[in-house]
Amino acid sequence: FLDTYYEERRDVYEQVLNLTPEEKQKLFDSLIENYKPENRYYRYNHFLDNCATRIRDQFEKATDGKMAYDTSINQPLSFRQMIHAALPDNSWSGFGIKLALGVPCDRKTTFAEKMFLPAYLQKDMASASLLRSDGKVPFSQPLQTLYKAPSLSQDFSLTSPAIVMMLFFLITLILTIREYQLKKRFLWLDFFVYLSFGIGGLILGFLCFYSKLEATGWNLNLLWALPTHFIYAFVLFMPSLKDKLNWYPKIITYILLAFLVSMFFLPQTFHWLVIPLSLTMLLRSAGISSIVRIIEKRKVL
Repeated sequence: FLDTYYEERRDVYEQVLNLTPEEKQKLFDSLIENYKPENRYYRYNHFLDNCATRIRDQFEKATDGKMAYDTSINQPLSFRQMIHAALPDNSWSGFGIKLALGVPCDRKTTFAEKMFLPAYLQKDMASASLLRSDGKVPFSQPLQTLYKAPSLSQDFSLTSPAIVMMLFFLITLILTIREYQLKKRFLWLDFFVYLSFGIGGLILGFLCFYSKLEATGWNLNLLWALPTHFIYAFVLFMPSLKDKLNWYPKIITYILLAFLVSMFFLPQTFHWLVIPLSLTMLLRSAGISSIVRIIEKRKVL
């Protein structure tokens, strides 16, 4: 176990529990029962039933509900705020996870619900007490550090989400300005933008409507990353359909404007990179009609 954590550079702490022999036996028996084939599988829930909350539940069961928590240290945090603090902000994994989380993540947590994160489970177990006949005793002995991993480097990277998304916006802006100067539409640019946003929308849509993960439900990022963008990207190369769907970019423009104006009042907190992403799509959706009019006017002249 330790060798694996050394290799993965993950911290290892030890908390020795002040359990009686009877409580230890009860905990052991409960774990054996839980490991039976008919009990070992369960539907995972990010917040309410995961690998950390199940440890807490086993401790409470083994001690017959005699555990008392120090709730004075409780802070009113949402699930999203806790996840945000636990994930690197400018990494692709952190960016992807934060985009995938929907409205349910913005609900404020109770004291017990915070233990879905192992760090909170560790802290709350360290401050918990056991109610004995002769008074309270600490649930665990002082924390021991068995291995402290070196800090991960936060070096500047040209491939980080912040740099990539800002460059994406700036390049789209420059090319859109160039279109107006040349009075020529870059169809390939529209295809790339709509296809990229459409693929993102399909992934978010799957997580929101099809996946059983509660945390990814009701995701308002779908307001700017519509799955229908994927279809429209290919419609651009079908003249007959493209003319019939010339209203689509206009509708998207209105949706994006309404989203950008109201995003800070919506019941979901958004990653800050959603702003340049929305502006990128707004550039293309609002610019398509204008470029087309300029080109058509030029043809008439």
